[in-house]
Amino acid sequence: MSEQKVVVVTGGAGGIGIETGKIFRRDGWKVVLVDINADALTGAAEQVGEGTETAVLDIRNVAQIREVFAALGAKLGRLDCLVNNAGVFRLEPIWDVTEETYDWLMDINLKGAFFCLQAAAVEMKKFGNGGVVVNVASAAGRSGRPTQTIYGLSKAGMIHLTKSAAISLGEEGIRVCCVCPAAVDTGMMQKNFAERRQTGGDKDVEAFMAKLLVKRLSRPDEIAELIAYLASEKAAYITGGSIDISGGLDMH
Repeated sequence: MSEQKVVVVTGGAGGIGIETGKIFRRDGWKVVLVDINADALTGAAEQVGEGTETAVLDIRNVAQIREVFAALGAKLGRLDCLVNNAGVFRLEPIWDVTEETYDWLMDINLKGAFFCLQAAAVEMKKFGNGGVVVNVASAAGRSGRPTQTIYGLSKAGMIHLTKSAAISLGEEGIRVCCVCPAAVDTGMMQKNFAERRQTGGDKDVEAFMAKLLVKRLSRPDEIAELIAYLASEKAAYITGGSIDISGGLDMH
């Protein structure tokens, strides 16, 4: 078995995914980026660096999840961390939510996250070295949002999944942690702002920014550093918890 630890990052072709890959590689890990977008994965792997592996995966497809994780385990001989980062967002008043929107958000953000966690845990148990799962939820899962009902619901589910999975997997030496960002400077956040401007104008965006105690958007690498810390031995006594990294937007 290789001595180099292996991390799988879903949503690996996006901003947080790429920065997470970079930081794990800096720390000596073997990085596998997973995403539905094959073309974007190629560029993401180049940014992360030489030796980065990729796998195309639609996390709405449970059979495909199991196939991909089993193949990665067989190829690499170990799995030490899953960063459950893949997700989608939609800003929509509760009155406008359709069954299609509900299923789209929940299938990717929660169902996909659950079955990725399950498949990763199967591989970790097989190799017997323990492991870590870091779920990327959202501050929207910790408090109400008038136009993020289903998005927030999906992320609240990830927070609960973190707690339950930590209990279920603890005997296997697998820790499960969760990070809750709020305002990360990524393509998804810029889309969020565009949707806000359509419905509420610039004042809506200004009102959102005013709620941030740290008066700026966070950088993707700031989220990635927290993820990498939780996966490290420095965080060996942390499991089941959700850590706020929202610039003070949500405090409990």
